[in-house]
Amino acid sequence: MKKVYTLVFFAILAFTTMQLNAQIVYTDIPDGQPAGIDFNNDNTNEFDVQSQAHQGDYLLYAGYGADNNIHALGNAGNGWDVPALVAQGFSIDASGNWVGMGDAYINGDFANPPGNSSIIVGTDQYIAARFNLGGTDIFYGWIRITVDGSGNVTYKDYAYNSTAGQPITAGDMGSPVVLVSSIMISSQGGVSSINTKGGTLQMYAAVLPTNATDQTYTWSVVNGSGSATISNTGLLTAVSDGNVTVKATANDASATEGTMVISISNQTVGFENSENLNVSCYPNPAHDMLFIENTSDLNINKLEMFNQSGKLVKEASLLNNSNNKINVSDLSTGVYILKLYDNKKVIISKRIIIK
Repeated sequence: MKKVYTLVFFAILAFTTMQLNAQIVYTDIPDGQPAGIDFNNDNTNEFDVQSQAHQGDYLLYAGYGADNNIHALGNAGNGWDVPALVAQGFSIDASGNWVGMGDAYINGDFANPPGNSSIIVGTDQYIAARFNLGGTDIFYGWIRITVDGSGNVTYKDYAYNSTAGQPITAGDMGSPVVLVSSIMISSQGGVSSINTKGGTLQMYAAVLPTNATDQTYTWSVVNGSGSATISNTGLLTAVSDGNVTVKATANDASATEGTMVISISNQTVGFENSENLNVSCYPNPAHDMLFIENTSDLNINKLEMFNQSGKLVKEASLLNNSNNKINVSDLSTGVYILKLYDNKKVIISKRIIIK
C-alpha cells in the first residue's frame, strides 16, 4: 500500500538559490515536494506539483500554456501520461517525446507496475520539461528527483536554458556567477603624489576574489581640491594642484569600488592662463562648436577633453597656428577639462563648459 502524502507548500523563493550564466538558470530548492516548479523564478509555476490522496501519486500539472509538457514514455502499454525519467547527460530538446500534457503521474496505479518502468529506485534521475514563459517561445529544462522503494518522490533542484529553443543537458547547472567583492588600488612605486608639471602616475587595481567571473573594471577620477585625468588603462595625469580620488569600479553587477587619494602639486599652468600664452578657446560655454586659436610659438598639435570623472570623451589632432574648429555637439551638458598638447606634453589645461 502506498503512503499517502499531505501536500506541503514551500515558500520557494525564500529558500531557493539561483545561479546565472549566459544561458543556464539553475535553482536549488529544499529536498522534498514543492508546490510547483518555477523555472525562471517569476512567482508563476510552469508546473504545479501535487500528491493525490486516493492514489498517493505525485503529479505534475502543466501551468499556463498548452506547450508545458514533459518527456513521456509514450502511449503503448504505459497508461496515462507517464514521465520518462532520464539520466544525467540526456539531451533535452525538440526531439523529445513531448506527449505528457496536462497532468503526468511520476509513480502510481495509472502506470504499469511497478509504477514507472523508467524509475531506478534510489537514484537521482531527471524529468525532461518543455514549456513556455507566457509567450510563444519554447524553452527546455530539467527537474531532478529521486524515487525510493515505497514510491516516495523527492524533488531536489531544476534548471532551464534561458535561450528560447536551445537544448539543455540533464544535470547541467551552468557556471555560477562570482561577483567582485573588493578592489585594491595601488600606484607605480607605491607613491601617492605627483609633483611635476603635467606629470603622470600609473595606477593599478587588484580584483578579489581572483575567480570573479568578470574581473574587468573602469577607471575614473573624482576631482577634489585638485584635478587630474585618467586613461582607460589607469594612467593618471596631473592638471591642477590639490587632492584627487582615483577610483576603479567593477563592471559586474556588484559595482564594487576601490579608491586611492593622490596629492598633486607644482602644476604652474592653471585653468585660465591659456590667453596669457596667446591661445584662445572659445566660446566658453560652448554649444555646437569650440574654436582653438593659437597665435603663440607653441606647437599645439593635439586636443583631449575629459569629463568630471576623468574619462576621455573626445580627442582630435590640431593644426598648429591655425583656427581649429572642434564639434562638441555630441557631448552632454556639463563641465569638461580641455587639454592641449605640444609633442605629447601637456602645455595647457582649461575648464570648458558645454551647455
